[in-house]
Amino acid sequence: MALPFASSLTAPSPAGASDFWDEVKNPGLRRYHRRLAEGRGAAAAGRYEDALTEADAAIARIPNRPEAFVLRGRALGALGRLEDAAEAYGRAFELGPEALSSPTEGRGAAEFLARGGRYELAARILPNVLGRMPPSSTRVELYALYGDVLMSLGPDHLREAVGAYREAVRRGGPHDPRSALGLALALRRVGELEEARALSRGVSARGRLDTVLAALPVSEAERAGRRAVALMAAGDREGARRAWTAAAEGELFREHAQEEITRLDAPPEHRRDRRDRRNRRPR
Repeated sequence: MALPFASSLTAPSPAGASDFWDEVKNPGLRRYHRRLAEGRGAAAAGRYEDALTEADAAIARIPNRPEAFVLRGRALGALGRLEDAAEAYGRAFELGPEALSSPTEGRGAAEFLARGGRYELAARILPNVLGRMPPSSTRVELYALYGDVLMSLGPDHLREAVGAYREAVRRGGPHDPRSALGLALALRRVGELEEARALSRGVSARGRLDTVLAALPVSEAERAGRRAVALMAAGDREGARRAWTAAAEGELFREHAQEEITRLDAPPEHRRDRRDRRNRRPR
């Protein structure tokens, strides 16, 4: 007769049974997770070449899971290989979008994607990340990034960009130059000039402006647009004209930049265009 406790000595624990059947269903899963853990540790220590090696080894073992592609994208982005990083993040998103919805992984992915010019994918990732992130200064920065990404997608996304920048300004205050300039430029592009002027007057001195603009993950034309807004607020009309001319080099908002140049060149009594007058309330 078997002792009543004999089965308890030999039966696997629920966790062990789960691991066993996971390995049966997905041969190599344990080694995959081991590689993944090693790679994440290497990335956390700044050893991105090692992290990339571990990510590639995990992918070679199980190529249809998203986590290793996320790690690969993180390592490649840190190594400055932005196109390859974007490709890895794109594959991760295809295999499982939830792998890029955490505040840590999603934020890093969106930043690298924006720097690589992959604005559409960054725009798909950021709403889920923002929805899961608790209130913090990082969340404010991500709302500003979301605005940058949306405006970089072109005129069809301007209203969404205005909404994202408004959240950044509401949560972080109007004196943050990145959020304020982004919102001011977006408002000018939708014709809300009075609010845009009020915002841009609070922008910091030009020395800091150069640092802010250099760090933005946007095109040179988009940086020029923000510079023009700041220079107009500072009363530097010639500098603003040069900046709008540079902004007109971009295709997406060329027409708007040319309108701004025309407005600057017009006599003072004609500088407010029709859209501005429509937006003013009657007294």
